[in-house]
Amino acid sequence: MELNIDNRRTIVDIHENGVRAHPCLVVAIHGDSPFGAVSYQNQFAKTIAQRASNVVSVGLLRPGYKDNLGRKSGGWKGFTVGDNYNRRRIDHIVLAIQALKDLYSPAKVIICGHSGGAAITGKIIAYYPSLADAAVMVSCPADINRWRKDMYEQRRNPLFWGSLRVTSPIARVERIDAETDIHLICGKEDNVTQPYLTETYGDVLKEQGKTVSVDLIPGGHDIFLDEFVVDAVVRKVNVLLNQSKNTQAIEADCQA
Repeated sequence: MELNIDNRRTIVDIHENGVRAHPCLVVAIHGDSPFGAVSYQNQFAKTIAQRASNVVSVGLLRPGYKDNLGRKSGGWKGFTVGDNYNRRRIDHIVLAIQALKDLYSPAKVIICGHSGGAAITGKIIAYYPSLADAAVMVSCPADINRWRKDMYEQRRNPLFWGSLRVTSPIARVERIDAETDIHLICGKEDNVTQPYLTETYGDVLKEQGKTVSVDLIPGGHDIFLDEFVVDAVVRKVNVLLNQSKNTQAIEADCQA
């Protein structure tokens, strides 16, 4: 499916299961993928829909990226070295998520991001605290310039040299709604977004009174489709939908 908002195209892959009134909307955002097409967000969305009911699960293709079917979201993807987590691209994604909310009228919204998509997710819930009820951030480069330093030391790619004038998720924690349910997950052997980035981000979130859980699991960087991650999201879908049912029941009882 193609969303066209303000003459900007966003490719989304939508999977539904047992959709009734006010489902849970799950939006999956992929990582940087500098060298080719990217579609694992669609597989993630499909898996969530297979495992949960009353859910609309969406794989979202970030600005400027192509998927394995040759479809391309509008915009320019940048150099994929931390430069493409800026406000303009984030707003492009936010408008797409808002369009999905308008279409499906979900009771709850979960944004799931991997790697660069996790950094974008962290900034979305800070800049737009009412957009989502929960966020699952996997392999997150929460401090972008520290992550760039790590990458330069590993790869000696000059594009990672020096600091960018870009805001990191860890620098906007105070703007996140304390009610937002945040789950940080990282592979213990991740040498791309090293575990300390997730742990430090989690510590800052906790210090500022946010609702957060942190898990380091076996594996490297590419764990977005790991069973642990999928299970965590499915559980979150079920919990949020139950909360929504309870709220509706209380409201109905009060009106009786």
